[in-house]
Amino acid sequence: MSPSFNGTQEYARTLQRIAGALSVANCSTVAGDLADGHPVEKVKMFTDGNLDKRFEKLRDQLELLAEDMDDLDDAIVEYVRTVPLAAYDTGASDGDRFAAWLPTSRNLTPEQRDIITVIRSRVAVEELARANRLAHVRFQELASLSDELAGDLTTNPHLTLHLNPTRIWASFETDRLLGDDTPEPGGAVLFYAWRTEVRTSVLEPESVLMLRTLADGAPCHLENLQLRLQLMVGTDQELLVDLIPECAEAGLIAFS
Repeated sequence: MSPSFNGTQEYARTLQRIAGALSVANCSTVAGDLADGHPVEKVKMFTDGNLDKRFEKLRDQLELLAEDMDDLDDAIVEYVRTVPLAAYDTGASDGDRFAAWLPTSRNLTPEQRDIITVIRSRVAVEELARANRLAHVRFQELASLSDELAGDLTTNPHLTLHLNPTRIWASFETDRLLGDDTPEPGGAVLFYAWRTEVRTSVLEPESVLMLRTLADGAPCHLENLQLRLQLMVGTDQELLVDLIPECAEAGLIAFS
């Protein structure tokens, strides 16, 4: 191994050490790396400004928690001073990392854990849409035709059903975030991308079964989905005719 390669590795390790220290405002550990005549106080001014920006960004991302956590600001300060900002942070990913870190530093209530579920699920959907953008855009294009094709549900058994590919399943512990007409806590909650937003649906068991069955073989013809559901639980065609348009209107199913 050549000396020049060793020197490059050492330089990279030094940069990583300095970047990690500065990201949590640990200025004293880089004092020896400063050029002559550059006091560590100037470094502190730089890092304090960055921490303030990171704090404000996190505060905006975690707005849902603000009403439920009296010490949210203290928790964010502790986080930004102890957990370095990840390389290539996308902005939302820092909020997700905070949401994963928070239960390790605080005893959260069930309601607070539900809010953490919302925050993390929304970020996961956004990341999924970025990672699988072609499938996301294609589904949105198909969904724009749903109103025209929904009328074929009772006449065309070869109608092809497509399931929204940008989705994350979760569940809530409490009814704090549920509407008055939704199932009891513990049921399936679906987070998914629809147009320019992340939507949330709390689904009835019949809809959950249909979507999970469709997920196993989508895209598929309507008659194939009917057959599979009939073999499993004896679901009748009339129920599907009601459920599928509802899911299409919500942005979960598209037709072709």
